[in-house]
Amino acid sequence: MIQKSFSLVLEALDYDNDTSESGQLIERVLLSSMLNPSEQWQTYRHHGQPLTLDYRLRFRCDSNYYGPFCNKFCRSRDDFFGHFNCDPSGNKVCMEGWTGPECKEAVCSQGCHQTHGSCTAPGECKCHYGWKGPLCDQCVTFPGCVYGSCSEPWQCVCDVNWGGLLCDKDLNYCGTHQPCKNGGTCTNTEPNEYHCECQEGFRGRNCDIVEHACLSSPCVNGATCVEDPTGFSCTCTDDWTGHTCAEAVRQCDRSPCGRGATCQEAPGGYKCLCPPGWTGRTCQLDTNECEMSICVHARSCRNLIGGYLCDCLPGWTGPNCDIRNSSCQGLCLNGGRCEDQVSGSRCLCPPGFLGKYCQNRKSPCDSAPCLHGGQCVEKDGRTITCNCPTGFSGSFCEVGKPSLMLA
Repeated sequence: MIQKSFSLVLEALDYDNDTSESGQLIERVLLSSMLNPSEQWQTYRHHGQPLTLDYRLRFRCDSNYYGPFCNKFCRSRDDFFGHFNCDPSGNKVCMEGWTGPECKEAVCSQGCHQTHGSCTAPGECKCHYGWKGPLCDQCVTFPGCVYGSCSEPWQCVCDVNWGGLLCDKDLNYCGTHQPCKNGGTCTNTEPNEYHCECQEGFRGRNCDIVEHACLSSPCVNGATCVEDPTGFSCTCTDDWTGHTCAEAVRQCDRSPCGRGATCQEAPGGYKCLCPPGWTGRTCQLDTNECEMSICVHARSCRNLIGGYLCDCLPGWTGPNCDIRNSSCQGLCLNGGRCEDQVSGSRCLCPPGFLGKYCQNRKSPCDSAPCLHGGQCVEKDGRTITCNCPTGFSGSFCEVGKPSLMLA
């Protein structure tokens, strides 16, 4: 057992370098008391002649030991032997998903059947043999059971109107399938078997064969009725189909429209919506657009297969020659202005500029002011100087120098 009583000797020594004796004892404190294990500090005060001393004490258990006598052992673990932590009192606290005295039992998914399901890891629900479902609460029926259920594994309790070992025999075939046609009376004879009592004028296992069926003129829209072993059949005229020829044939299913036209069903036939350049009932005829004066400002119009070609007059463009040709719009530079003309368009340049798009600046040398082969040199774009050949002078080399005559 851990003893709570203790004795403490506390000495205060002087290690000041200014004293003659280093390590000289200043005061000795003797304390005998009782102290329980705790994380809290206990404060003490000693009043001596040379000094007053405040100090704190606490008594703590070793790691993994708890309680007032430090005799309760608890060490956190997460392995085969348990899944828990320890609280401040040393009690085991199970980790999430585990339970039991040693926290070794996994907690199954919520709703998992306590008897028919189990788990080895948290959140699982593994069904025992003979049980199924997310919560293991559904029994497994006998193998091959069709229309049956169970309250315990391997049963096959038949639903209403079903029988047999596997509940696959229909006990009320008449009510389930109603096989007798044309007012026939059905009688269940045995599982999956029946008998039809036919009305007058009908025969067959299901009373579906009409005797002298054509007498009632079942075929419509001019069809021909022919009696056969199954009752009758109808030979339909064009544009009609179906057992009694009452359904109109969808003409568009035959893709009668050509040249990519759209087909629309119409009373008594169909209608083709032709694309531009084509006409006719099935859009197979070329449209002569030139007859509609489609070219506006053109010399001539030439009809093509599925289209046309306009020969535009100068200054006009576009498929129909209805767009003014302004090729220089936005291209004239240095303040030039684009002017449309019958023969086309051109840039009207401001003074000092020239070129197709007014892109060149005029030079004073362009007028060849220097005479007699003088070389023109432009200065700052406004003034010139003429470099004259030998024998000439002047601003434009216009003055000839007298020849030197040697005797």
